[in-house]
This record gives sequence, structure tokens and C-alpha cells, in this order.
Amino acid sequence: MKTRICMSLLASLALLSGPATGQAVEEPRRQPNPLVHVEDLAVHKYAPNSPDVYELFKAIRLFYGRKLMVESGKNSLPRMVDNMTVFGDQLIVYDEPEQVERIIEALGQLDTPSKVESAQPQSKPGDRFEVLQYSPRFVGLQTLQSALSPFARQLFLNDEEGHDYYLNNVSVVPELASVIVRDTPAHLAQIREVLENLDRPAAQVLLSAQLVEASKVPTGNAVPAELGDALSRLVGYEHFAVVATSSVRSSVGPGVRLQLLLSTDHAKYSLDISSSAYDPKTRSLTIEECSLKRLATTDPNESRLFYTSCVVAANETTVLGSSGSTPLFAVLRITPVNDSKSTR
Repeated sequence: MKTRICMSLLASLALLSGPATGQAVEEPRRQPNPLVHVEDLAVHKYAPNSPDVYELFKAIRLFYGRKLMVESGKNSLPRMVDNMTVFGDQLIVYDEPEQVERIIEALGQLDTPSKVESAQPQSKPGDRFEVLQYSPRFVGLQTLQSALSPFARQLFLNDEEGHDYYLNNVSVVPELASVIVRDTPAHLAQIREVLENLDRPAAQVLLSAQLVEASKVPTGNAVPAELGDALSRLVGYEHFAVVATSSVRSSVGPGVRLQLLLSTDHAKYSLDISSSAYDPKTRSLTIEECSLKRLATTDPNESRLFYTSCVVAANETTVLGSSGSTPLFAVLRITPVNDSKSTR
């Protein structure tokens, strides 16, 4: 049966990772990104007892998840990595030794069969059940299964010989690319509504990136006057030219990572974007991580010129950052392709 972590245990984790006893417990906050050397880190593989490793991962990440800036050598820039991830049916914890010990201790408290509770009460004898087979068009089976976790419960049934038994109300059948739901008509109507609201095409946008170089004399391929005026107020230069462009059409939303390659006459660059949310009402894209890297031709290491996070509004040109004694700007513009509306 699909399970979720008991809320009382999450509260106890908040007490362990939060303020001292007797003080108010705050919402879990994103931990800072420490700078550490790769040789000072420890790795631990944790094989959970819980049937759903992703539920355990989401619970522990609320309080102990963070990103690390990891140095691997004197001549290389730090790279950002997550301190925990799921690999198959195991949790991989990658952090400073003291923090790894804390995480493993917390996992031991959460990962106990007696410390999980079902999201819904069991059905009652005499309940009438119907069956729904749902094949998603736009999202994966795992996404649907996670979305239905609050509705997961066990059904009380009788076989032909009169024996009582229990059956999970939600089953995933990969061979049929379907979710099979058996439940009462009232519960089934709620579940169908959740499925249909979730199974919609993801919002898509056209992302257009440009590298703009400042100059003291007029050059070809000048930027629009409005953008040039804005850049001039930032750095004092009077002339700006587009030296590289790149565009890509993509779905956007939580966890989507994109890479746009931009080539000038002298170098190649990579604009890496990780989106966290797209609001179809305001048509704005929230970018959790964005960095511009210069791709060296002789050195295998990449040189990161800047790193940022921001919100980009549709049909507006946004300056992401700049670098260099002669400023080189990265600008981005997003154009919505569809508004993620669909009927089944």
C-alpha cells in the first residue's frame, strides 16, 4: 500500500534540525551552500525499509537537503551538487561527515514501518466499488502515482469463497501504461478530477538568448535602442552589439534544465538554466539556477562567468548578468508558445 511519512515524525525532525527546545519551530529553510573540498566529503548509501523510497527522500530533503559548492582541484572552479539523491532503490547521501551522520540518524527515525500512516481510512464492509483505468497523455505514471498518494487506501473485499482480504485501491501497470483505480463512486470521482487536472500539456516557451558586447565605437548588429539605453546606464558605454544568439523551444516547470550554446568569433559559451516554476497567468518563468560558462578549447575545465537566479517575464528582454573588463552581457527573452490548456 502507498504510504506517506507520519506528520508527527516530521514535527520531531523539525525539533531536531530547528531551534532549541522550548522555542517556536519555524518552517524548514533552505540551508546555505558551503564551499568544501571533494576530499573532505563522505558518501553513504542507505537502503530504506519503506516501500516508497521517493516519499522518504522528499521528507528528509525538507530538513537536510542542501547544495554544496565542491572544489576538486586548484585550477578548477567549484561545481554545485545536491547532497542527496535517489539511485534505484537506495538513497545516496553526499556531504560533510558530521552532516552525513545527522542525515542517517534522521532516516533511521523516519524509516520504520510502525511510523508510517495511510493517507485514507480503509473501506467498510458492504461498500460498492467501481474501476477506472486511466492512461496519461502528458505526464508519467510515477507523477500520477505520487499525486494520488493522499487518496491511497486499502479496500475491504470478499472472494468467491467468502474469505475477507484487503486490496490497494491504486495500482500502476507499466505494461498498459495505465493507472488502475478501484474505489467507491464518490472517491473515484475525486480521483478522476485530480487525474484530469494533472494530465495536461506542460507550458512551452521559446527561449532566445543573446550575448551582447559593449564597445566605445559603433559596430555592426547593434542592439535595439531601448536595450542599449538600459545597458549604457549600467556600465557607461555608448555602443552595444549582438555577438552570439541561440534559441530553443522547451517545456518549462519544476526541475527542467536547459543548455543554450552561444558562439562568438573568439570563444564558445554555455548558458545553463534550471527552471523552478512557470506561472501561466502572469506568464513569468522563475529560474532557480542560471550560469554563463566559457567553454575552453584547450582546458577541459569550464570557466563560469556568473551565476544567478531570477524571474523572467514574457516578451521582455532581461539582462541576466555580465562579465569582463569590456562587459559581455547575457540577455534572455521568453515567448509563450501555448498556455497549457487542454481538455480530455
